[in-house]
Amino acid sequence: MVTITTDTKRRQGVTLVRATVTNSKATTQTVTVESQVDGPTWLPKQNGTVVPEWTDETWSAVLEPGESRGLGFATPGDPTDTPVDIVSVSRSEPAEVGNEQIIASLEDWSPPTDPSTEQQ
Repeated sequence: MVTITTDTKRRQGVTLVRATVTNSKATTQTVTVESQVDGPTWLPKQNGTVVPEWTDETWSAVLEPGESRGLGFATPGDPTDTPVDIVSVSRSEPAEVGNEQIIASLEDWSPPTDPSTEQQ
């Protein structure tokens, strides 16, 4: 079974939504979760780029058996009893990491301003 727990907080006109998705099945599952809040979904960003699991108002990830993953977003919409809902769960093979996911996981890098300070 794949389950989801949620928590919302309203601060200064913004609703913060947190959720934890847990795969208690014995097989790897692809899980898709969708925002149910009335209003735009402001997606989380890492180094200025939307995290790779998010597309529009939908979060999708591959969860290994026993794995839990957290997700969150902000919205100007009012909190609801069910801010996110699981819209699909399907058995999947273990995920292969794609180029986009690898690039998104890299930290920002830039060359040193003075090449003489670079460690050798």
